[in-house]
Amino acid sequence: MRGGVVEWMKPGTTGLQDANFAALQAFVNNRDVACTWCGYNLRGLKSGSCPECGRRIILQLFVDPPKPSAMIAGLIALSAGLGINGLGLLAAANYRPPSPDPVMDSEFNWLMLGGLFFLLATISWICCWRALLRKPWLSWLLALVAWMATVGEVSTLLDAGR
Repeated sequence: MRGGVVEWMKPGTTGLQDANFAALQAFVNNRDVACTWCGYNLRGLKSGSCPECGRRIILQLFVDPPKPSAMIAGLIALSAGLGINGLGLLAAANYRPPSPDPVMDSEFNWLMLGGLFFLLATISWICCWRALLRKPWLSWLLALVAWMATVGEVSTLLDAGR
């Protein structure tokens, strides 16, 4: 956890403001904390403003946001699977001899089913972004599944092309 000092409302009328100023003074009393505006060292601050630039100071806590690495990896995998599947559908529709019964054409049906899977998975991934961001282990697991599905789609298309 990182702490920083930025603008402060001048201490004064309410007990809450006085308590906040007391917390600010306690924080900067024994620490080298720079004013975010001018860089002046605020150690031993006696007022609610920077002695150098006069800006008001406030104590704030900064929490590092969760890292979206797994989310981005999963989104790339699903997008790649969707794109590869789309290319496979285009190739199947344009470069194959027509089937006597297009409804029973199993390769084309599997491509359609794969495309629907990747489309729904990508939409779900985007819709559940915040919830998955709070659970990194689940994000990585689902990203791995997404990559496995994409690799499976590629190998299926390569086998179908032979």
